[in-house]
Amino acid sequence: MNRLKKSVLYLILAFVVGLNPSNAFSPYLNNNKVSSSESKIDLDRMNLSENQNPYNPSLDFLPKGLIGVNALLSTTVFTETIGTPGATTLIPAYETANGFDNDGYTMSGSADVRATTPSTGYAGASGSGNVFITNTVGKNFIISGINTSGLTNLQLSFGINKSSLTGDGSDLLVQVSTNGTAYTNLTFPALPTGNGTAGSTWNYRTITTGIPASATLSIQFKQNGTTTQYRIDDIKLVSVSPPTITASGPTTFCTGGSVTLTASAGSTYLWSNGATTQSIVATNSGSYTVTVDGVVSAPTVVTVNSCFNTLNLKAFIQGFYLGGGLQQAVLDPVSLPTVCDSVTVELHSTTSPFALLYTTKNVLATNGTGSFLFPSATLGNSYYVVIHHRNSIETWSKLPITFSTSSVSLDLSVPDNSIPNNPTPTLTGINPSSAVAGSSSFTLTVSGSSFISGSIVKWNGTALTTTFVNASQLTAVVPATNISAAGSATVTVFNPTPGGGTSAGITFTISVPVNPTPILTGINPSSAVAGSSSFTLTVSGSSFISGSIVKWNGTALTTTFVNASQLTAVVPATNISTAGTATVTVFNPTPGGGTSSGINFTITSAVPTAKKFLFDATKAETAGNADWVIDQDASVPRFPTPTQANITSTTSETYWTGALSSWGIALVKKGHTVESLPSSGSITYGNSSNAQDLSNYDVFVVDEPNIVFTAAEKTAIIQFVNNGGGLMMIADHTISDRNNDGWDSPDIWNDLMTNNSIQSNPFGFSIDLTNVTEVSGNILSTWTTNTILNGSEGAVTQLEFNNGATITTNTTANANVKGLIWQTGFTQNSTHAMCATSTYGTGRVFVVTDSSPMDDGTGNPADNLFPGWTSFSHSKLFMNASLWLAKIQ
Repeated sequence: MNRLKKSVLYLILAFVVGLNPSNAFSPYLNNNKVSSSESKIDLDRMNLSENQNPYNPSLDFLPKGLIGVNALLSTTVFTETIGTPGATTLIPAYETANGFDNDGYTMSGSADVRATTPSTGYAGASGSGNVFITNTVGKNFIISGINTSGLTNLQLSFGINKSSLTGDGSDLLVQVSTNGTAYTNLTFPALPTGNGTAGSTWNYRTITTGIPASATLSIQFKQNGTTTQYRIDDIKLVSVSPPTITASGPTTFCTGGSVTLTASAGSTYLWSNGATTQSIVATNSGSYTVTVDGVVSAPTVVTVNSCFNTLNLKAFIQGFYLGGGLQQAVLDPVSLPTVCDSVTVELHSTTSPFALLYTTKNVLATNGTGSFLFPSATLGNSYYVVIHHRNSIETWSKLPITFSTSSVSLDLSVPDNSIPNNPTPTLTGINPSSAVAGSSSFTLTVSGSSFISGSIVKWNGTALTTTFVNASQLTAVVPATNISAAGSATVTVFNPTPGGGTSAGITFTISVPVNPTPILTGINPSSAVAGSSSFTLTVSGSSFISGSIVKWNGTALTTTFVNASQLTAVVPATNISTAGTATVTVFNPTPGGGTSSGINFTITSAVPTAKKFLFDATKAETAGNADWVIDQDASVPRFPTPTQANITSTTSETYWTGALSSWGIALVKKGHTVESLPSSGSITYGNSSNAQDLSNYDVFVVDEPNIVFTAAEKTAIIQFVNNGGGLMMIADHTISDRNNDGWDSPDIWNDLMTNNSIQSNPFGFSIDLTNVTEVSGNILSTWTTNTILNGSEGAVTQLEFNNGATITTNTTANANVKGLIWQTGFTQNSTHAMCATSTYGTGRVFVVTDSSPMDDGTGNPADNLFPGWTSFSHSKLFMNASLWLAKIQ
């Protein structure tokens, strides 16, 4: 019989309630709380009109009833005014009583709800109830189950009151989570400090960044200090849609054009150019944005192009010239007295056969002037100008005209008797301006002005093969022989006679070849499981060369050069045989070269396959004062509650109510699943109609059965083990009949092994009808090689019995039976064992003959409980045994 230990279990059940679309908020009314007729009452209470925004009274709602930054820009997702508590109430109790506004969400936390110090002083303060967070680190208030999927620009607002004049709110954490476990801090504006800022003074704060879109959003207010107490009221979450800009026409146009940009409706406007009207006229290039009621739009880009180049021409038409620099008004003397006549101007190529490239038509004034527009593509190029008039032959310019700017002039009224000369070229730039000695041939681009079709690029005075691009650009091929050795060369441009000449030179540098220092930016894969096979590692970066070497913790790997940004290397299996990290680098040899910065490669421990453990509750395991289950509510459920899917590495054993809860939670933390076979369940094997048939599980745990197994159940259990299952058999001392039916656990287990239809004593041991109390360190002499006594959970050194039986092993019945721990002072042979193992068929069996060591002391306080799980090496023993039965170790 276990020693009686009293314990008190406090269990808080957390329920995550998803947002039901049928319960979704209207733009103003509180969920399930306020009808359309009641909305007027709220507005009256706020002393606001139906058309006024309670959070910014200067902004009217459009249409009426909508609450948000602006009616056309926001949608209310969630509001909570904390209701009207009758007295100070803990949050779980207040939630159970439906005291909060929103029944469709889950409110939880260790803070409380109070009616004292009601909210006031800001528009829309609801007064009455508020959440009180005392100055104890960890005190909190959580709202769970908010659906913000697909929403953008989420903003959280709330009223806040503080108790300390010096508190600025920095010790109150406002956090959000998408899974209810990992929370992210949000930032809100600091609270004012000094006289008059505490006590009954309330402030209103809004958080505009950091709130994610999630179907399971939780909001938490959490104390992180010990000085200031806080109150929270009027919590509100809205989704703000950015304003839009509508253009009246194309946003790309020529100089002199415009486009009207109009913002979506709002109350206030501020454009990026400083305008404050809803619409602006854009005439200049730029990226235009507008801020409507504090929300910034996406940019609209306006592009203004200079679409034409202008030729300013002066010429007189034969037959119309009057002398004195004037000619007749011929086209329309009455209406156009200053216009002579229309002419056509053509631009021709400067090289034979002087092809026509562009043509346009305009008028010459009576003073001989006229402006002619040509496409922007003419900029930087040279052309012969040809003029046509209906009464005269065409006239050509003596020399090509270069459109060096968007406006050039040609005066044909002044005779030009000079001999045409080629211009002297001007050199302003070369690209590239350097190369590494020994590089391949390349094309040099030369920039400048006054280039002609006969221009020649020269390298230290020697002509290169040159191509004329236009009057401001040439290209030339530089052979590899010109850059075979380090040094420098002078590049010039030569125009031939007549005229012509050589430009000033620009130096081209030929540098000594130096290997670059490699840059490592990524590796793929970046992790592997310990014990995996060799693999090919792909390394990404820049400045890789054919001699680059990938190194693993400084040791060179067999490396293949792919290109300057990628290498591959073979990582042998020996490099990833054990868990840990390795540093990957890339090394370039001298001259120059060097080693890149490193990137860590992670070698993770092999993750065992998840196993399923079934804990029996059909054999009166909770009869009398027993409590041998992982969880019991009103009865033992198949799936323990709360759900094991929410268990993390920090979950407490009190998460479930049961003396074996620590055992079950420890298995879940290892990645396995646990279930109970309820009292209504059946022990079967190979029955496809039974959802909990033993064939669906890896390990069956039976802790101190108090009802004898039926013949069919014995057959099922033995077949389960024979076909590969793991059986955990737990007995107690003799005369431990919990339900007074004449059977105790030693008798029940012995009956299974001696009275079945398959094989007598299949597992090779029997349980003695004894009663032992002691702490034994009489561990199997070869314990270091035994995975139960020295497994992944640690070494077992002692086992305590508080009224338990002993075991007698029989290697004649089963040659694989083996004792593990014996009573103190007894020889390690076939008698006086306290626990043992055996195999049968392809399955495994572990037996221990006291139920105290796995009791965690946290079950139903009405039962006899004993905190044995944390004593001595008990948790290591039973976790190692569980993993051994599941064939993980």
